[in-house]
Amino acid sequence: EAALDCGEPDTAGELLEHAWVLATEARDHCWMATVARGLARLTATRGDQPGAVRWVEEGLRPEPWYLWPCANLLDAGCDIAMSAFPELADRWADELSGLAARGGLREHVIRAQVHRARLGDPHAIESARHAATDIENPALHALLDRTGALS
Repeated sequence: EAALDCGEPDTAGELLEHAWVLATEARDHCWMATVARGLARLTATRGDQPGAVRWVEEGLRPEPWYLWPCANLLDAGCDIAMSAFPELADRWADELSGLAARGGLREHVIRAQVHRARLGDPHAIESARHAATDIENPALHALLDRTGALS
């Protein structure tokens, strides 16, 4: 994903395709979820929202063993599905919230609230802000600020 974030989608595609082969050959569910997130983001960047959603679903299918890769994939899935598939984004936000709350993944609980705010829940952004007061993550607070401006 670093190559994608640096504006190198072709490099990202090559690396992610190779990583997907390794992850599936190893049958490592967590690695599959992590790589599927990157492939979903790459596919969305290329304008194929349905294809991006399929990558999220593919990454969730084998049920990752660890919570963080699954939560991270659901978070990306919400972003990807938000405009074209809001009902799916809503379902994934609910799944993310439950998984993150059970696993103590506070930043992902907050991210689920951000997705709910973007989907129209008028109270979600304030709930997210309250939950984030003692978390020292400038990127998370910037996300809250951007979302607050949109809601």
